[in-house]
Formats: sequence, C-alpha cells, structure tokens
Amino acid sequence: SASSASSASVTVFQHAFDTGSYPRVVVASGVQLGSLTANGPSLSVVLQPNCTVGSLASKLIAGAVESTPPSEAEVGASLGSVSVKALGAGSVYLLQLPSTNTSSQLTYRQPAGRVCYSTDLPPDRASLSRGADPWAECDADEAVRGSGDSYAYRVALSSTDTNGDYYVSAAEAAAAMAELRCCGGNCPQRSNCAAETFLLFPPLEDERLGEIDRFNLPQAEYFENVVRLNYTWLMGKPGAGCYERLYADLLPSPPSPPDEVGSLFSDGGEVMVTL
Repeated sequence: SASSASSASVTVFQHAFDTGSYPRVVVASGVQLGSLTANGPSLSVVLQPNCTVGSLASKLIAGAVESTPPSEAEVGASLGSVSVKALGAGSVYLLQLPSTNTSSQLTYRQPAGRVCYSTDLPPDRASLSRGADPWAECDADEAVRGSGDSYAYRVALSSTDTNGDYYVSAAEAAAAMAELRCCGGNCPQRSNCAAETFLLFPPLEDERLGEIDRFNLPQAEYFENVVRLNYTWLMGKPGAGCYERLYADLLPSPPSPPDEVGSLFSDGGEVMVTL
C-alpha cells in the first residue's frame, strides 16, 4: 500500500524463480503515486479507476498491466510516462484513459499485430492514424540501405541467417517468422507462415532467371524486401526489435507536440489502449 501523496514511489520485484505464484500489485482508486516500478515473471499490475501514477515502468513475462474500469461511466487511471515490456504471454490493457485537449501517440511492439488503439470520441473530435512513416520508431530501414547501424537489424540478421552463409532462404525466413507470430488459419494450434514468406521472395526479373535461386536471396536483398513490405515486426527477435507508432489526434489539433501515451511491448500477448 501507499499513501495518497503524489511524490510516493513504490518498487516491487518478484524473484525470477518464483513462477508458481501470481502476485498482483494493486493501485487503489484515489491513490496518487509519483512512480511505480514492478518487475517479475508472473507479476501483474492492476490500476484501479481514478488512480494516478506519474511514471510506470514494468517488465513482465506471464503477467499483465491492467487498467480496466468495470463500467463505461468510470474513467481509467491517469498515467504520466509509461514503459511496459511483457516478454512472454503478458499483455497490456489501458482502457478508458482520461482524454485531454492534446493529441497523443502510442509507441508499441506486438509482432502478431494484436493491437487495439481506439476512442469513443466522435469523429469530429478525434482521428486515429498510423502516421506517414511506418519506420518512424525504427532505424533498421536506414541500416538496410547502408546509411547507419541498427540493433534491431543486427538482431534480425543473426536470427534469420542461421547458417551464416549470407543468404536467407525461404525456410529460414519462415522459421524466423514462426518465432515472432503464429501464422495461418490453424492458430494457435499450428502455425504456417507460407503466405507471408512468399511475399518476401517475389518473382525474379527475366535477366536474373537461372542466375539466382528466387527462394534463397542475398541478405541485403531479402531485408530490402522486408523494408519494402513495411514488415517492421520482422526486424527483431523474441524480446527485442522494432517498435511502431500510432497517433490519436484530438480535434482541433493543438500546435504543441503530442503527448506520449507510452512505450508498450508484448511478445505473445495483446496491447489495448482506449481513450
């Protein structure tokens, strides 16, 4: 527990080997915290309606961060800076966050695309978009073009070209995808990423026929196709990689920069934010 003083800071660490229990850190309604740090393999954070947390940082595996008011009439938690990283099946649910007179943006990574960013404000009051540049939160596209270095790109290289021959085969690409998401209509029982893989190996130009195997491309050419398709989620590995950005513009748009909703990461769960 904590007092209602907004300067209060709380830090909770669950032991890394304590995987048999599922503790919860609950910030009760009306409580104000300056900061909350909560890390653990099966720990969850519950933010009750009308609580306030100035800075929230959490690294989880099987747990979740939840602000889920029981009714639409209640307002969710008021949050300042937010950084949540769920490395396993953990999820992030931040629902009915108080809307302000400023625009906001959400930075996230969820390789399977299980992301919801929405608002119940009418169309004349809000506009949701992904922005013009899908690589705005990732420098891997620049590294592919040879104009810089990128951790996400280096990670993707090592986790995709597993035999180190400087080529990426269709089998290697499919295996890398399967590490990040479940593909096909038989999920979650069985994954088949053949369709997604096929797009990364387009037909060769006539002059290249017979000179190269379409389904075994040089590293650079394969990752150029990743960038062309805007597969930001494929730049990385479990636990690390490129983020994407979503915007909520509350109209009329103010001249000031948008507020940052947070940096939310979920490998195998879901990311859901509603305003």
